[in-house]
This record gives sequence, C-alpha cells and structure tokens, in this order.
Amino acid sequence: MRKGDPLPGHRHGVTSREVGAQLFLSPRTIETHLRKIFRKRGITTRRELKELHLP
Repeated sequence: MRKGDPLPGHRHGVTSREVGAQLFLSPRTIETHLRKIFRKRGITTRRELKELHLP
C-alpha cells in the first residue's frame, strides 16, 4: 500500500475524519478516495471494504 493510503484505516473502523487528521487531509478528500476504491472493487459499503482480503 502507498504511504498515506486511506484504505488501511477504514479497514479497521476508523472514520474519515480520523484518517484525514492523521494524513493532514480533509474528510471530504478521504471520502472521494474511498468512493473511487469502492467503484474499482465493485463494493458499496464500508462493511464490504472491511471484509476485503487484500495483501
């Protein structure tokens, strides 16, 4: 995973606001990146994101 990737935090139940604070990004920026990830992976919920088995 790339440095600053919002995915690891969300896989552990961290909010967009918390991830944004850690990465010095706005929650809206985090949400934009998550939408792109959701679309690319074909998922629609954070629960599905949490259940993904990624390397």
